[in-house]
Amino acid sequence: MKKLLMLLLAAVLAMSVLSACGGNGSNEGSSKVPAEDDGVESQTGSGEHKEVVLTAWYMAIDGIDPYYEAWGNAVTEKYPWISIEFEALTADAIAEKFAVACATGTTPDLYLDGYSRIAPAVHANLTIDLTQVVEANKDRFYSEQKDGIVNGQNRYIAISDGAPYCLVTNMTLAKELGIADMLPEDMETWSYTDFLDMLRAAKAAKPDVIPTSLYAGSKSGDAWYYSWFLGNGANITNEELTATVINDDGNREAALEVLEVFKTMIDEGLVPGGCASLVDTDVESMFYTGNMLFYPSAYNKVTQMNKLMQEGTCAEFEVDAVAMPTFQGEKSPVTVSWGSDGVVGFGNNGHENEARMAIEVLVSTPQLREDLIRTRGNLSVMSDCIIEYDTEQISSVMARGADYGGRCATSSFGIRESWWSDFRETFYVQLQDFFVGNIDAETMLANWQNTGNEVIAAALTTE
Repeated sequence: MKKLLMLLLAAVLAMSVLSACGGNGSNEGSSKVPAEDDGVESQTGSGEHKEVVLTAWYMAIDGIDPYYEAWGNAVTEKYPWISIEFEALTADAIAEKFAVACATGTTPDLYLDGYSRIAPAVHANLTIDLTQVVEANKDRFYSEQKDGIVNGQNRYIAISDGAPYCLVTNMTLAKELGIADMLPEDMETWSYTDFLDMLRAAKAAKPDVIPTSLYAGSKSGDAWYYSWFLGNGANITNEELTATVINDDGNREAALEVLEVFKTMIDEGLVPGGCASLVDTDVESMFYTGNMLFYPSAYNKVTQMNKLMQEGTCAEFEVDAVAMPTFQGEKSPVTVSWGSDGVVGFGNNGHENEARMAIEVLVSTPQLREDLIRTRGNLSVMSDCIIEYDTEQISSVMARGADYGGRCATSSFGIRESWWSDFRETFYVQLQDFFVGNIDAETMLANWQNTGNEVIAAALTTE
């Protein structure tokens, strides 16, 4: 299946397919409504519009569905002949389904996701031109759009920036175990020794507690691991983004230090058994019980947890976040950001202009974006979007996260490149073998670098 997807997507990249494939998706009937123009051209000048149902895909996140529905309602209120049908996709399903859709010309009219997954479609000229929307709303943005520019056209619009990765912390449990004072005062600078000692202390204070967990059962959540390597000074790719360098001199030692921490956690029982087959959502469920100290995730989980507690779908406890440790613990570590999250449109179904109009409603309506961004726990890229959280404690944590991300987050190691989806496939297969003891740390790094270079080389050859 993977080889088939690569061949299909390669064909799309080569041909830059822009033709429609199938019907226009319009329903019978029409509405006589005056055409409106907010920097977006109307499809007809007659005032008569056939009813259009747009399709939209987005990643499933607890509590976010009503806010996408609110966007759909806002679009219909402004353009009564347009409605949106939404489909939420899990983190594991969305990448493959979107890749297949791009390769076969079956994309939805609207797609919302991180730019790293969207980038291949943008650079294949599959997405519609949104320059009009950007120009009409340019005063809202903090700065010029940097992602999704192809031949001077905006083929993607960023809505928010991703939250920095970290260790989401059950502070209630830390206080109950009497180990809260082992956290770094600034919640950023601590060593591997400090971290391991806190995990050991948690286990000693309560034998059935889960100090934290590792996982390698699927590619979801891999950016958390990349943060460990980058935070400890091990570069994954070179500056030109033309090769993997994790096993090169100058990076290998720092990367081996990271892997030694993971091995220690497994050997000492500081993480649940069977890490190689666990996925990030398995670990998430463990954290929801209130009996796990550290959850491998990002700052956005702090806001999402509060929503779950209000709904009664997880235990109630105080949630905070601390940066990953480094070997020496002397400086704030670099952390990964997926870059921006945003929206694109497609013209496959003959609804290019309606898709553009729907996107313009989202971009021009602060309240719609505020609700989406607050639920995701991301950071707004527009000055008219003021994010208010439910409690002062959450606001304080998120403000710290925004400051930390602004100083230390990076997405410049290839995560926004068109080849990243294939590159990330090379990581977990090696981590799984390392976790179960089939290979040692040195072999893992060598294998990862070799297979990563193959992916990058293949991608650069086709450009």
